[in-house]
Amino acid sequence: MVAGEVIKVAPKHANLRMQLEPWATRMREKKFHETEAIAQTIRQTALPGMKPKALIEAVRKRHPEASKKEIARAAFLCVILSADYDPEDTQALHDLAMDTRDSPES
Repeated sequence: MVAGEVIKVAPKHANLRMQLEPWATRMREKKFHETEAIAQTIRQTALPGMKPKALIEAVRKRHPEASKKEIARAAFLCVILSADYDPEDTQALHDLAMDTRDSPES
């Protein structure tokens, strides 16, 4: 290739990114909706003093395919959404999310 040479892209590949963007957006939205559902389950099942392993087991009863990482993300989402309403509850959820994130995969 010579400096200044224009690289031609095959027409069928030129718009590939534009074709994939709607798909990628749908995938992100789907993932976010799954995270919201897991967050709702956490909100309903999390109790003060609950161990991360117990929370993961409780969440996986309703979301069997959820990974520990997805559960931790959902727990942080709970923290973010509850921060304005109940600071004490927010701190408990934050601690639980941190413990879940740091615990080994189960």
